[in-house]
Amino acid sequence: MPDVVRGKGKTKPLMRIGMAADAQYADVEPAMNRYYREGAPRLADAIEEFNGLDLDFCVYLGDLIDRVWESFDEMESVMKMSRHSVYSVLGNHDFEVPDTRKSEVPKRMGIKNRYYSMVVKGIRFLFLDTTDVSIYAQPAETERTATAKAELSKWNAKKLQQARPWNGAIGKAQLKWFAGELESARRSGQKVIVFSHHPVAPKGGHLIWNAEEVLEQIEGCSNIAGWFCGHNHAGAFAEVEGVPFVT
Repeated sequence: MPDVVRGKGKTKPLMRIGMAADAQYADVEPAMNRYYREGAPRLADAIEEFNGLDLDFCVYLGDLIDRVWESFDEMESVMKMSRHSVYSVLGNHDFEVPDTRKSEVPKRMGIKNRYYSMVVKGIRFLFLDTTDVSIYAQPAETERTATAKAELSKWNAKKLQQARPWNGAIGKAQLKWFAGELESARRSGQKVIVFSHHPVAPKGGHLIWNAEEVLEQIEGCSNIAGWFCGHNHAGAFAEVEGVPFVT
């Protein structure tokens, strides 16, 4: 629930945003130290806390469910408890559903476009899709999945820590869009805050495959105020090019 941007000479934050991630709800037994059924009540507790605060909006950083399409029914009712607007990004576990339903996942999470931006109080917020190039977000027998498998093999050959099947990459079209948004914000004199499910820093096994390529996009971008993500349940922090990366 960070006070993400402070005005010059002001003691109060310009904005307050509620954030949550990785509830990974499913009506199944615990496994691997994950308590899937507790995802819904824990998120409900967070929303109850947020509802008692004066926030500008809330962000859900992906992995709303873990498996089974019907898990969205339970989590939809939880998300509706929020009195604040909630904006979401896609996570890898959100696609643990039958291939025939994968294309419906964004809509089920209230996402019109898989990556998007908005301006609030003069700050530009970018919501990225780090499942863009992945082996799980599209039906198995598609060209996009085959391309993603080839990408993963390429990164595995380079022995990257993050070359894991549960990660993904940001595709060329989205990278171009991202660069354009950063440039547009710079010209408009706007600060930028980025949200994604998978992190791009610090180094480790949870990053997107092409994290280095994405970080190159922010070189010299002094107007990025912060980057927030989920996915790594242990949490992490890094500062790159003066930008704080918070998991």
